Amino acid sequence: ILTRATYVSSPQQDNTWDCALFALAVVMHLVAGHVNVENAFTNKEIKAFRQGIYTRLTSMIDKVINWDFLCSFFPLLRKEEDLNQCTETSPQVTDMDLFE
Repeated sequence: ILTRATYVSSPQQDNTWDCALFALAVVMHLVAGHVNVENAFTNKEIKAFRQGIYTRLTSMIDKVINWDFLCSFFPLLRKEEDLNQCTETSPQVTDMDLFE
């Protein structure tokens, strides 16, 4: 299955609880076309990402999590205006969708 896979270095977490967020961030950068993700983001951005998701999901008002929201935490993703994945037409996911 992985005979044509390319292995690349990626940012490493400095705790034991952000592994899924690191994996998600790497996949988001790869999908956006960034093949060199070694310095694409830091633990500081992942911490803000975690806190942002928590705040959004526990908010009484805005519980929408879309691609634009996710991209907003990562400099390489939020600065690219022509990125097809970072548009307002991206599917939106609410907190209820995450648990169904």
